[in-house]
Amino acid sequence: LIFIRCGAETPVAGKRAKSEPRGMASSRPILAFLIAVLACSAWSPRVEAIGPVGDAVRNVLGRFGRDKSDWFDLVLLENDGLKEGAVCLDGSPSGYWFRKGNQENKWLIFIEGGGWCYDERECLSRSRTFLGSSDAWPRDRPVDRPLFSADPKVNPTFYDWNIVNVGYCDGASFSGNVTDPVVVDGKKIYFRGARILDQVMRHVKEKQGLSGDVILSGCSAGGLTTILHADKVAAQLSDVTTSFRAMPFSGFFPITPNFQGDPWFRVRADNVYKMQRVEPSLNEACLADNADNAEQRCFEAEHAYRYIKTPIFLINSLYDAWTVQNIYNITSDTVPAKDVPKVVPFLNERSRLVFNLIRGAPNYNNVGNGDFLHSCMTHCGGCCTDEGWDKVSVKGETVRDAIGRWVEGGNGNNVRTDDACVYTNGPPYQCNPTCPPFPPI
Repeated sequence: LIFIRCGAETPVAGKRAKSEPRGMASSRPILAFLIAVLACSAWSPRVEAIGPVGDAVRNVLGRFGRDKSDWFDLVLLENDGLKEGAVCLDGSPSGYWFRKGNQENKWLIFIEGGGWCYDERECLSRSRTFLGSSDAWPRDRPVDRPLFSADPKVNPTFYDWNIVNVGYCDGASFSGNVTDPVVVDGKKIYFRGARILDQVMRHVKEKQGLSGDVILSGCSAGGLTTILHADKVAAQLSDVTTSFRAMPFSGFFPITPNFQGDPWFRVRADNVYKMQRVEPSLNEACLADNADNAEQRCFEAEHAYRYIKTPIFLINSLYDAWTVQNIYNITSDTVPAKDVPKVVPFLNERSRLVFNLIRGAPNYNNVGNGDFLHSCMTHCGGCCTDEGWDKVSVKGETVRDAIGRWVEGGNGNNVRTDDACVYTNGPPYQCNPTCPPFPPI
């Protein structure tokens, strides 16, 4: 059982940060605005895990009088999955949560996110958490986001679909495949994400009876997984599907220098690519086109997206909160007062970069492709918060309704938002009044 609460350290305009020279507090309203937004965005939760005793009590009490449509049951790949080496970082079995729907031939496969581990020591630390081990996964859990809701008023498209919620425990968007375990500080860790994805799909097909219409989805690292591997999963399931589509949330991470000019994310992405031996799991056409020592580009959303043949509907903020804090490195600790006036112009320029990378892809106009691009500084809001699901709108249409039009229209329906707005240089900064409200500044 996980509690997530917004951080309490949100800077307030007029209060001077510890490292800020006296007299400069009044020059930082733009950064205060950004930090207030980032503090309550989905990328930065403080996580507190209830121990085994709490889990046991919850598992017992939670079963009394429950509606099965509001719960997921855990399925661990303990037989063939273990034989094939489809294991988490710590060697525990991988798996997924499953909720059976009323429509036998409608399937939503949603891949969990949770970032990457960038080096072996980080991966060892991660192997001791629920993002690197299934030992802490609850054997059942309640529906926790509107995309999974069984209420047709909340979720008119997927309320009665079969839902497979794939657990994330490999640290590299289900892309690594290193045969031998890696020993770090005397402990073995395993880079087997590609095997996990393969075995999960095999199990769902053979044991759960997957067939018919399938949508592969996910958020954050799971959204990137969807972009990287949609075509591979489509091929694996082609003998039982009548249609297969992809719907990534918040998975388009630009490879670009940060606010300080440092190529931070590229360096780390390249390291993960090498460490986890990612290349064999990537798109073959992309690899062939980047064969001159640039194959690692195919591990990047902006390049992998250009090669997707599967009809895809991309839901993404052009001011993604995780990207702003991590890839752009814009925080209260990293932006000096003298550079604060440059922050909003920088974010607006980067929003145009992301927009053009998506809209300029050669396959963007393929039949069945679409997007919902917005300006809210959120991460995974579209799938996983009530505000992002049915309150944020672009030209009067919400994520929920845009997805509904795309799904109901079949592979021939192109659903796209208009060009998203850009931030203003002064208050209120945010240009879309339907975006989630900001904490007081």
